[in-house]
Amino acid sequence: MGINRDVISYSALISACEKGSQWPTALELFHSMKFASLAPNKYSFSAAIISCQKGEVLEPIVSASWQMSLVSTVSLHDFS
Repeated sequence: MGINRDVISYSALISACEKGSQWPTALELFHSMKFASLAPNKYSFSAAIISCQKGEVLEPIVSASWQMSLVSTVSLHDFS
């Protein structure tokens, strides 16, 4: 019995790492979604952004190659 490697499990792991002040692991998981062919959702992005904030990391989370998935996944009304 294994864990499904999907956007929901990644988002939950990223969020758990963020809440546990493990921002390097949270960002590593976020970036590894690309290699698992998973597009992050608004929860993945939110947890990764909060992790960067807590870790005072200024590196961009979203690479240029992910900008299209960002546009298609997260819209401005999600944050209002």
